[in-house]
Parts: sequence; C-alpha cells; structure tokens
Amino acid sequence: MTLEAIYSSDLQRAQETARPTATALGLPLALREGLRERHYGVFQGHDNSELAARFPEEFKVWETRRPDFAPEGGESSRAFSQRVLDTVASIVAAHPGGYVACVTHGGVLDCVYRHARGLALDAPRDYPLFNASINTVDFDEELRASVVAWADVEHLQGESDDDTLAHRGAASR
Repeated sequence: MTLEAIYSSDLQRAQETARPTATALGLPLALREGLRERHYGVFQGHDNSELAARFPEEFKVWETRRPDFAPEGGESSRAFSQRVLDTVASIVAAHPGGYVACVTHGGVLDCVYRHARGLALDAPRDYPLFNASINTVDFDEELRASVVAWADVEHLQGESDDDTLAHRGAASR
C-alpha cells in the first residue's frame, strides 16, 4: 500500500500531527475545514459540570443525545456528521481505488465509524477513540464504508489514559 495523499483538518494540532508524515513521504498536506472537530457554540470549552450550571435547560437536552440539538452558535450532531461525511466523500471521490491518510479529531472519527457500522447518532459510544491511533476504513464506489482496523496503537510506546473505554475492557473493533 502506497499513500497517494495526506489530508488534515485545518486546525493546528491536526496539522502538526500530519506534517511530519507528509514531509517524510514527500506529499503535500491538503487541509480540509470539513475535517475539523464539531463546533459546540456556547458549550465550547466547558466541561459537563460547568454546562449544567451555566446552561441547565440546554444541558438537559444535550444529555438526551438528540441528533438535531445544537447549542447556540454550534452544530448539531446530525449537521456535524453530514459535514464530515460530505468531506470524506469528496476525498474518496478524488482518489478512486487509492490510499489516503486523514489526520483529524475524535468526533470526526466517531462520525466515520458510525457511518461504517450503521450506528445511530444518538447511540451511546461503546468503542474507543484514541489519540494518535490508526483507524483503517475502506470505501467502495458507492461510498459504503467498512471498518478494517480500529484504534490501532501498536506504533506507540508505553501506556496511555487516553480513553476511559480502554480501562473498562473495550477491545479494538
């Protein structure tokens, strides 16, 4: 397998992760705003206890995981997923039968995994999303997706507290 392109979210932390690989392979780094993490609007930067205190009614709705709920100024999970899948579809279409790498964020990976597995947006997550993991997904001509490997961290040294699911016995799927 030879990578023919490397895409990244245009946010700095993703670019910093992607750039060394792109440089080593002599490939340009293609930035895509559509690979950005979800925008949470007024919820951005607050943990659950802060959200419950500052936005009690909105937080109650948030906890129901309704796909069409969006915090003020933010994206709903449905809009976010559609943005991500539209971006991925354009990348796949640009490289028919090819291999590409996308360096992005956990929420984006969650959207791709849910799409590939046919999981509802409001279903609780029972699979890991590790930082710096390798997740391999195949797309066919109709953009049907299948997970080949997920949450592969064999290339990393040492242990991590990256995802609490790992500590509850969730296995790579």
